[in-house]
Amino acid sequence: MSRIRTIKPQLLSDEKTAALSHEGFRLFIGVVLLADDHGNLPGHPKWLETGVFWYQRPKQGIERVLAELVRAGFVATYEVRGQRYIAIRGWKKHQRVTHIGAPQYPLPSDPEAKPIDGNYSDSRNPHETFTRLSRNTPESFSPEKEKEKEKECASASEFDLEALYALYPRKRGRQKGLKALARLVKTPEDHERMRERILAFRAECEAKATPQQYIPHFSTWVNERRDLDEPELLPRCETPAPPADDLISRVMETERLREEEFAAAAAERVRREAEHRGGGA
Repeated sequence: MSRIRTIKPQLLSDEKTAALSHEGFRLFIGVVLLADDHGNLPGHPKWLETGVFWYQRPKQGIERVLAELVRAGFVATYEVRGQRYIAIRGWKKHQRVTHIGAPQYPLPSDPEAKPIDGNYSDSRNPHETFTRLSRNTPESFSPEKEKEKEKECASASEFDLEALYALYPRKRGRQKGLKALARLVKTPEDHERMRERILAFRAECEAKATPQQYIPHFSTWVNERRDLDEPELLPRCETPAPPADDLISRVMETERLREEEFAAAAAERVRREAEHRGGGA
């Protein structure tokens, strides 16, 4: 799976980043690049040394470098079934992943996940320290938010929401619209109903020749639940078609009139030519 991650220039002028050691900064950039689409990655020291430091053990030790990132509030560490993992704080805020894949590693919201803080705190209650550090970060790292994010990702992968966006008549507001759509589409019936509503709205816009600037963005249409609006019924032509015999009679009458006009014009031309010859004699 290819990974495209965002490293903003403001990172170099950030006070918290500037306070990191050289090895701490390298590890932070490394975990951002190596994390899966949900901001998680293995936290085993040998795995980090191999992936980030290329077997060159940091002078102060990988454990202390990782603890430096934890104290700064950049990452959190947790354990699931005896394996260590790292969760990057603020991942959703700073990284925009367009096609989110399935989690490669257990999420912090896993029922068996346990926070690890022995390397950076003298607290005897690891859950207390984990919660306290979460409050001090810009984006709280709560199991509830992770579960909600996991449900949204599952809905997006189970149902083809991109296909619904492709049917919408205006291609604006894609990301926010898909996120809102993931909360609404939970069953195949929901997906089919939403598809029918989008097609009905599209047909309505085409029938009215609605300009693009007057069609709401996809995110607006979804968030305002316009799928619940009753589609406008376009007026139908109630004038009955004329009978076939009537239509043939009209055609024949038109042809007769044309022939009469042609004959009259020819007779007028002959008369004028005769007068012209008589006057010349």
